[in-house]
Amino acid sequence: MRSDECSNIAQDLSRFYTLVQSAESVESLRGLEGQATKIYFQGLRLGFARELEFKKRTRRPPTDPVNACLSFGYTILMNVVLGAVCAVGLDPALGGLHELSYGRVSLALDLMEEFRTPIVDMTVLACFNLGILKKEDFWRDEPEVTEDDCENGKWVDQVDMLVQEENIQEQVSKLKEGEADGPGEDGTGVVGVFLKKEPKKRFLNRLEKRLSMLLHYPRLDKKLTLRQVIERQAEHYASYVLGECSQY
Repeated sequence: MRSDECSNIAQDLSRFYTLVQSAESVESLRGLEGQATKIYFQGLRLGFARELEFKKRTRRPPTDPVNACLSFGYTILMNVVLGAVCAVGLDPALGGLHELSYGRVSLALDLMEEFRTPIVDMTVLACFNLGILKKEDFWRDEPEVTEDDCENGKWVDQVDMLVQEENIQEQVSKLKEGEADGPGEDGTGVVGVFLKKEPKKRFLNRLEKRLSMLLHYPRLDKKLTLRQVIERQAEHYASYVLGECSQY
C-alpha cells in the first residue's frame, strides 16, 4: 500500500518540472515550491515508523522527533552554505528566490535548497531507520505561557532548547515561515519535542559523515565530498553572477 502511495506522490511531484518552466514570476515560483514541498513531505513521512508521529512539517517548536531533527539539520546546513557563500565573496543577502529583506541571508537560503534532501533528509531517515535515534532520545515540553507572552512571541525563547541553534540567523534575518525549514506552523500552547544532549551528538556525528561522503561531481568530473560540492556550487554561482558562465 505504501509503495502505491509513494508512486502517486512521485507522479504528483513530477508535474512540477513542467510547471516551473512556464512560471511567469518569482512569486508564482514560490507558490509552486510551496505546493510541491507539501506533497514532498507527505511522501517523506512514509519512510518513518508511525510511532514517531511525523505527519507534516512543523517548527517553532517542532512537534515530533522527526521535525526536531529536520529543523536542527536544516540550520546546520544553512550555516555551512552561508560559510561557502561568504568564502567566495558573495553578499549572502542578495538572493534570487527568497524574498529580499534587511538582514536575511537570502542567497544562502537559495543555494541550500538543492542540498536539503541529500544531506539533511537522508541523514534523518538513516538515524531513525538504523536505530541511531529512537523515540526515547527526545523530550517533550508543554509551554506555560500567558496571553501577553503569546502576543509578543516570547514563549518560543522560553521553551525551545534549540532556538539558539535552529535560529542562529533569527536576530539578523527574521526568517518568514517556510524559508529555512519548509512549510510549518507557528502556534501557541504547542507541545514541543526536542533532542536530548547525548542523542544530539549522535545526530551531529551522522550528519558530519554525510557531509564527508564522496560522490561524483559532474562539473569537474571528479569525486568530491558533499561539503566540497557545496563549496564548488557557491563558486559556480559566483561565476554565473560575474558572467563567466551562461547558467547555474
